[in-house]
Amino acid sequence: MARHATFARAYCGHLFDAKNPGQLWDVYVSCRFQEEQCFTDRFVLVKVKPEDKPVALHYEEKTPPPAFIADLVAEANGKADAVAWDQIRAVAPWKEALNGKNTASSPELKIAFDSKYLYLRYAEKNSIHTPGKDFWNNCTEIFLYGDALYPLLQIGIAPDGQALCNTYDIRKSSNDTADQVTSEKTVCPGVFQGKTDGNTRTWEAALPLDKLPVFRKGALHVNFYRTYPNGNPALAWSPVYEESYRNALNRFGTIYPGRMVLSGDQILCKQRTPEGIAFMDGNHGWEITARPPKGLDPSAAYRISAELRCDAPPVEGKFMTRAGAYDEKTKKITGYVGIDVSRIRGETFHRIPFDKPVKLTEDTFLYVGGFIPTKVHQGNVYLKSFILEKAE
Repeated sequence: MARHATFARAYCGHLFDAKNPGQLWDVYVSCRFQEEQCFTDRFVLVKVKPEDKPVALHYEEKTPPPAFIADLVAEANGKADAVAWDQIRAVAPWKEALNGKNTASSPELKIAFDSKYLYLRYAEKNSIHTPGKDFWNNCTEIFLYGDALYPLLQIGIAPDGQALCNTYDIRKSSNDTADQVTSEKTVCPGVFQGKTDGNTRTWEAALPLDKLPVFRKGALHVNFYRTYPNGNPALAWSPVYEESYRNALNRFGTIYPGRMVLSGDQILCKQRTPEGIAFMDGNHGWEITARPPKGLDPSAAYRISAELRCDAPPVEGKFMTRAGAYDEKTKKITGYVGIDVSRIRGETFHRIPFDKPVKLTEDTFLYVGGFIPTKVHQGNVYLKSFILEKAE
């Protein structure tokens, strides 16, 4: 059984040589986290060669890990071929795993959920199965983890449909700094079905949710890889910029079944209730905001709604509040809903949809606006969550 120390390398920055300002040194630390403590066992300085760039100068070029809201479909009862795949939007094209470069040979991957299964459909043109001694040098790999980094599930599917599975977990030690990652061959969950149509090889899978790592927080962390023989560059849904897939768990993408909920610490505000709910004086607009994660498909449109309530007393005449989406780059409101306060008055939260679907970029944030008319009425506005769903 393979064992690996849980210390991981982290990049800290770079230093200048005081006697030679033109010489840079990349700084790394070997560290691991245990609850609220961080343990380190060494710092490493790597001399940057004249022809190289320091890590810090090209770190920002890395694409953000993708975030994907997957379709919820009618109950398919574990039969992937019963899913209407022609109505499911594919994830973004894959890139080279090591450097994030675009590729003309990206596979097509579609993802869907029902209440009990995760469904996958994979299609690859010109996929030729070349039998070899090492299964893992010519296969599609799926890595999944849930609310915690471990257990980590690895599934490999060869072009001929053969599937293998490993589970990685943490073996605790009396010395917190000596915990070990263990690996074990396990039975693959679910059913895989493959076929060839002309020069295109496809496989479909139905994975029972109760056999996957637990993800009660509404998000499953996943990456997909295509490893090729003969030294051809591996592809990934989310490039990892690492030789080892498992050393880059922070680069995995995130899949949300049906919807994404922004709540709790994802909501930025100045005040919270004892239960952690964000609130603001209704006359202090934009004090409550939330920023969707980077990596969402900028070409997709999303239905957005806000779960709101207000404790202002009843009044006569016009009394409104509002919520919306704002693009910092274009300085435009890209989504909006005006809300009659009577709709959200009381102790119960009400889900209020925006007027129309919104396209989200890395520069977009969501906000709760102030009362209309301003500074006439008194009361607090409470936000439980923003909810994002893919528009049809």
